[in-house]
Amino acid sequence: CALLLEVATALDAHLRRRGEQDPPVTLQLLFLDGEEAFGDWSATDSLYGARHLAAKMA
Repeated sequence: CALLLEVATALDAHLRRRGEQDPPVTLQLLFLDGEEAFGDWSATDSLYGARHLAAKMA
């Protein structure tokens, strides 16, 4: 988590320069927590929040 925030800080000046162009470029960081499986672990477990967000953004 701290490393991702450090990368965002390091990229800030570069992204601000790019933001003067059309279309502007932005950086967005999403931190999603995982969910524990109910019973047996499957391919759909632990990604409920990420899958929900992806469906809403699509």
